[in-house]
Amino acid sequence: MRRLYGISLAVAAAAVLAACAILEPPDDPASVSRVEPASSAPASTAGPAEIRLTEPFAEFQSPWPAASGGEGREALSEPERSLYDELRGCALAVSPEADPGRGQYPMRRAAVEDSLSETEISRAFEAFVNDFPQYFWISAQYQYGTAEGLTVVQLYSELSPEDCAALTERLEQAAQDIFSGMEESMTELEREIFLHDAVLDSCVYDASGASGWEEYSVCGVLLDGSAVCEGYARTMQLLLRLAGIPCRLVSGEADGELHMWNLVQIGGNWYHLDSTWDDSSDLSRYFYFNLADRQIQEDHSVSAQGLPDCGSEDANYFRNFAIPVSGLSGFSLDTLSEGIAQSLRRGEEILLLYVEEPLNFQDTAAELFSAGSPILSDALREAVPQVDPGLQYTSFVYSLAPSVRGIAVQLQ
Repeated sequence: MRRLYGISLAVAAAAVLAACAILEPPDDPASVSRVEPASSAPASTAGPAEIRLTEPFAEFQSPWPAASGGEGREALSEPERSLYDELRGCALAVSPEADPGRGQYPMRRAAVEDSLSETEISRAFEAFVNDFPQYFWISAQYQYGTAEGLTVVQLYSELSPEDCAALTERLEQAAQDIFSGMEESMTELEREIFLHDAVLDSCVYDASGASGWEEYSVCGVLLDGSAVCEGYARTMQLLLRLAGIPCRLVSGEADGELHMWNLVQIGGNWYHLDSTWDDSSDLSRYFYFNLADRQIQEDHSVSAQGLPDCGSEDANYFRNFAIPVSGLSGFSLDTLSEGIAQSLRRGEEILLLYVEEPLNFQDTAAELFSAGSPILSDALREAVPQVDPGLQYTSFVYSLAPSVRGIAVQLQ
């Protein structure tokens, strides 16, 4: 589940003109404290005094240079980019006084000297919030107005400045705790796996249908342990960037519902990563880990435009880490048994198999689990004594991932 962004009420034309006359871009966001008064227009014309937040994760300690964001900006027109830049300049300035009618806190108004259409405003806003998961407090709803060649957008914060600062500190500590378990020698792919597993181990999908804004943000995953797809995707985006890996959001549909996942760049190639669907069961943990376009399109549809092509399968999890199944007789079965033994030695109770080309995937899977020719059962009987003669498995369950030629088997 992902949010729909939109406008709740238009800003009056008089407010547009007044805002454009008085608003100035904020200073450099660096600050020695979490919050401080923002440089703003005179209080008599600007409304409640603003509080200035420091840039989240600006001092985050990581062995890898953080990957830059801003990919969404590249797909915008020049007028849309101007608004995008203004919105970013307003992201850290939040009023300490909530709007009585909304229960949210007004942020600095973004003003551009251009008349943008509602579609252009929406594109700029969505690109901005999708490029910066660390600005978790920004509401999905906003106000806008245009008059005499000017456009103003009013953002709102879900939280007071003090609460924004407090949650930011908690998020930075949560992220630092995760990174403390990472080794500096890790490759890009190893870092991606580590962070993917950290997210899945710390969060469960919120299927209640009563999600608050937290479940759509990094707060849901890192602080509350409960999120929807947007929260999963934004958290993967934030953590992977902090680990020096380019990552962006993808909006679309899956199973007929609005959905959000990630694109991640490994070894110079882009891949689809859906950590939400990977978290649907233990068996499916890596079914949507680094897929090509043709693979993800079997059950996902992309609505976003201007995304990089994902044509490679080199960094797919099954291709790299699953037990290869290259045939079902002779030497190939010996290889399968040895692969199972190695997995058992590592303490794994879920075996991952990769059916290599040119084997037919469905036919191979059918033969592996055929009651009349229990090839996998035979391979297990050969492998288990190599590890521990006293080890016994009475049964197993399995799940197929045809798009990545993968099979997950859980021993019981």
